[in-house]
Amino acid sequence: MQDKDDSESMEHPRFASDRPLYLASHRSLAACQRELTRLTSTLSAEVEAIADREGETSTIRRTPDRCILQLGPVAITVAWLRTTVDSVADGQLLVMVWRGTIAGRGKFTPERPSTMPVSGSATIEWQDTLSAEATSEETWLWRGENGAKGLTSDALAELCMSKLRTLLDSCRKAA
Repeated sequence: MQDKDDSESMEHPRFASDRPLYLASHRSLAACQRELTRLTSTLSAEVEAIADREGETSTIRRTPDRCILQLGPVAITVAWLRTTVDSVADGQLLVMVWRGTIAGRGKFTPERPSTMPVSGSATIEWQDTLSAEATSEETWLWRGENGAKGLTSDALAELCMSKLRTLLDSCRKAA
């Protein structure tokens, strides 16, 4: 029987460079999807709650990598931008708060030009591009380009909703 001290462990630094970093691993792809789902679910629930409480109209469109949340005259978009290599380490999360309608596509009937949706312009009021930072799913954070303190998905949702509420109040005062 070999003594444990004589055997080389896989945790030995010599083998560390052979193993992919967590964000470059396949495990992080699933964790990223869970974090995106957590973020968009929290945002969706908050937008629906505000719409119900304050009588605003809301439209929510979700796909696995994108989410559009329209709340009256303001909106939030969240998009996971992938690179050609499907790696979380190379992807970015783009979050934007908009003034105007971006989710107002109506039913388009080309045979009836009078039913074309009215297209307005929306302007970006706030945006941030974030990257994932983690050594495991439990340590997952979103870090902005400015290098500020990392945010959990729940804290990022709270920040986005704060920006959206401030903009919604501003739009109401202007009207």
